Amino acid sequence: MLCEKCGMNLANLHLSQNINGKKTEMHVCHSCAAQMGYLSADNLFSTDFFNLLTPNIAGHARCPGCGETYDEYKATKRIGCKQCYTHFASFLEPVLKKVHGSAVHAGKLPKKANAALKAKREAERLRRLLQEAILNEEFEKAAKLRDQIREINGGDEK
Repeated sequence: MLCEKCGMNLANLHLSQNINGKKTEMHVCHSCAAQMGYLSADNLFSTDFFNLLTPNIAGHARCPGCGETYDEYKATKRIGCKQCYTHFASFLEPVLKKVHGSAVHAGKLPKKANAALKAKREAERLRRLLQEAILNEEFEKAAKLRDQIREINGGDEK
């Protein structure tokens, strides 16, 4: 698509304005946008600036197992092999925590699951809540959670 202002260069920017409910859109080239004053902070949005915001994965270029890069994972949202989890761990862990609430797979329990396994899972859940309560300085809540954990474990928990 050609620039709507000069009609000569390739339009690489989409400008959109909404003023008093009236929406206007324009496709312009980089130089016309600069002339119109939209790129006055052009150096701020250079690729060097954005490289500061994204983690440096130069040392993690390719997974040794499947050869997939982190960029390929980001594009497909699929892990190539089991080695990718360890190779890209520092980048995947925050994503897994955000999406699933935890970076560790707990799985589901069958309805007829062992009572000891259910108790263990409940104690783990309560320990996580206890840590949050301590960090938030909610000591009364932390004491109740501690007592619940002790009750589940039969007084073994310290």
